[in-house]
Amino acid sequence: LQCIKLGANEINIMSRNCTGVTNTMGSWPEDKVDIHEYAEVAGVKDDGTGTTILLTSLEPEEYPAAPEVEDISIIIFCTGYHPTIDFLADNLKPFKYEKVWKLQDVGLDPDTWRMTENPMTEVLGHVVPSEE
Repeated sequence: LQCIKLGANEINIMSRNCTGVTNTMGSWPEDKVDIHEYAEVAGVKDDGTGTTILLTSLEPEEYPAAPEVEDISIIIFCTGYHPTIDFLADNLKPFKYEKVWKLQDVGLDPDTWRMTENPMTEVLGHVVPSEE
């Protein structure tokens, strides 16, 4: 979403295992996002520009990958790392599983909580925590 806010014309997301918010999102703003399921970057096309990436599919029979994505300006790798927080005491874990994942109260007061200053603070301002 931040890339769209900053003016990206097209966003291509390669999703290796088709889990996470990018795959469950019902729609994206301005029809600018293409999700390539079970796909990963295989290389860069040898055409002298360095702006075309080649894709491969991890499930080629069911999900054939687009052979290439052209005119790439930037690549952001998000590994999909799933953190393990089992070592934390239950009262410190921000999410608890009860048939579905639920955010639990860990003692933060939403009226006084402020996000730590970071490079996006200038663009986004101070983000207000969700009521959910």
